[in-house]
Amino acid sequence: MRDEDKTKEQLITELHELREQLAESEKDKAKLKRAEVALQDAHSLLLATLESTADGILVIDTTGKVAIFSRSFLELWRIPETLIATRDDKQLIQFVLDQLLYPDAFLNKVRALYQTPDASSVDELVFKDGRIFERYSQPQRIDETIVGRVWSFRDITAHRRAEESLRRTEENFRRSLEESPLGVRIVTEEGETIYANRAILNIYGYDSIEDLKTTPAKKRYTPESYAEFQIRREKRKQGSYVHPNTK
Repeated sequence: MRDEDKTKEQLITELHELREQLAESEKDKAKLKRAEVALQDAHSLLLATLESTADGILVIDTTGKVAIFSRSFLELWRIPETLIATRDDKQLIQFVLDQLLYPDAFLNKVRALYQTPDASSVDELVFKDGRIFERYSQPQRIDETIVGRVWSFRDITAHRRAEESLRRTEENFRRSLEESPLGVRIVTEEGETIYANRAILNIYGYDSIEDLKTTPAKKRYTPESYAEFQIRREKRKQGSYVHPNTK
C-alpha cells in the first residue's frame, strides 16, 4: 500500500473515531440533560412536600447556612422575609430566643447538637405567649456523610391543652367521688374492685382499698346477697345491663 493511501485510510479512521466521540458526547449531553430534569423534578417534589405539611422544616448545612426551609417554619416562628434572606442560622437563633420562656435551655440544646453532628433529639419548647412546640432534630446525610442538620417544629399547643383539660376533668371527677357521702365502688365484670371511695370503705369497715380487694367476695356478703352478686356477675359477663339497684 502506498503511503498516500495509508494516510487517507488513517484520516478516514480518525474521522470515524471523531464522529463516534461526537455521538457519545451527544449521548452524554442527553443523559446530563435528563439528569438535570430529574433533579429539578425531585427538588420540586421535595419543596411541594415540605409546603404541604404543617410542620416547620429548617435545614442547616455544615457551614451554618440555611439550605432549605418551609413556609410553615417562617409562619410558626414569625420570621420576616428579610431575615430568612440572609440564610444565616446565627441570626435566626438570636431572633427566636426572645419568644421563648426558657431561651437558655433552647440555646444549650442547639449548641449540644451542633457539637455532636450524629445525634438526634426530641423535646418541647414553651413560648412566652403560651404556645408549645415539639422540636425534633436529626443529622442530614448523603450516603454515610453528614452534610447538615434537619430541624422540625410542630405546634402541639392544642394537644397539650386538651391533655391538661382532660387531666383536670379526671381530677375533679375523682375528687367529687372521694368527697361524696354516697358509697361508690367500681368493679370489673369478675367483681374485682378497681376503685372504692372513702364512704364505701367506711360502710364496709375497711381502712383502705387494698384491704377491700384482698378480702374474698364471699366474705363481704351474706349468703343471700352473695347469690345475688353471682347473678349480677354472670349478667355482666354476658353483656347484659345490670341496674345498680338490681337484687
